[in-house]
Amino acid sequence: MNDKNLSPNPSPGSFYVENLGCAKNQVDAEVMIASLKREGWTYSRENPEEADLIIVNTCGFIKSAQ
Repeated sequence: MNDKNLSPNPSPGSFYVENLGCAKNQVDAEVMIASLKREGWTYSRENPEEADLIIVNTCGFIKSAQ
């Protein structure tokens, strides 16, 4: 049995964000992190192996990133 299900308001889980590419997408990552934390997710900042969800945030500004 999963202990998360015993809590009246269980956490959805933990997540890790890997930011790749340019510095411009750092803002996007910060927005995603804040949104997930508001929804009850726990941010696993250091250890992706312990995360239930891994987000890989890549750069969408190819030309300006070079």
